[in-house]
Amino acid sequence: MVVLFTFAACSDTEFLTAPDLPDFWEVHHQQVWTMDATADHLLGTWKWTYERSCPESTDPFDFSNREKEEYILQFEPQKLSVYRNGVLIQESVWSLDFSDSGLFSLMAEPRVEHTWGRILFADDWLFFNDSYIDGPDNYFKRITLERW
Repeated sequence: MVVLFTFAACSDTEFLTAPDLPDFWEVHHQQVWTMDATADHLLGTWKWTYERSCPESTDPFDFSNREKEEYILQFEPQKLSVYRNGVLIQESVWSLDFSDSGLFSLMAEPRVEHTWGRILFADDWLFFNDSYIDGPDNYFKRITLERW
């Protein structure tokens, strides 16, 4: 029983390697992100890693869905495919819109779960920052980099 508990704790730690908001902010702004550069960097496949609901709470990270489902975003030019547990569940047409602070947000029709808020990148991480307006923050890890 103790071994399983220790393993679970280590497993959760692996998912906390994404930078927090101040780090994301700093890394993201080390380069100039135009709308075209942002759209180009989105291309490829991203795995939803976790959602952070409230930075002030004692346990802000939500790992509950991580064990139940694999949630994947695959960005192609103007097409966004969403997979849950390997099954295509949605296709959307996507574009970017201006957000605030020189950032962009994803516009998808139909809308896509876990993609609300400002877009920030740090290394192979994609961060949808919605906590600044009381929404959740969602972290995705790049699986593949593809160019069409």
